[in-house]
Amino acid sequence: MKTILIILLLCFSLPFFAQELYQDNKNSEYLFAGSISDTSIKVWNLNEKTMDWKHPEELEQTGRLQATSFLSKVFDAGLSFHAEGDEPFWNAEIKEHLLTFTHPEAGKSSYKLKIDVNDFIDNSFSFMFGCEGENIYGLVRGYSYFPREQQVCELCICEEVSFFEIFINFRGHIYKGCAKIEKENE
Repeated sequence: MKTILIILLLCFSLPFFAQELYQDNKNSEYLFAGSISDTSIKVWNLNEKTMDWKHPEELEQTGRLQATSFLSKVFDAGLSFHAEGDEPFWNAEIKEHLLTFTHPEAGKSSYKLKIDVNDFIDNSFSFMFGCEGENIYGLVRGYSYFPREQQVCELCICEEVSFFEIFINFRGHIYKGCAKIEKENE
């Protein structure tokens, strides 16, 4: 019985992988960075360590990562989640162990961060975070690029169309917005 349950779990968990890996005709490897335009997708070039916009026709999907593996690749590469929202306007940067939040009235401040990832929630990517000793916690939720009909973030008027939504409870007030993956702020 245990063996059957393990096999079923493995079979059903395959579609729950969150982020795509790609390769181009020059054998460069890419990680989907969660944003799209009318003609391109945003990818992290794992070989050259650059953020690029590529036409989907140039890339062949070679795999998918679970959320934990995806986050490790993002943070190990020196990338972070940059989030913003309107009404009121706010922004945040999420690094592996640090949240920098710019509050519309209180200004910019940083907090030690703890991230919790569950690889088997649903067919999307998500992680929760909290700031130890503070009344600050939140959720980043993303959708897989394929199939292309899936939802994108519509929680703010942002420069990039992103697959990542973010919700932050900052000391009792909920902030909603969209997040994108970028190089960490220096």
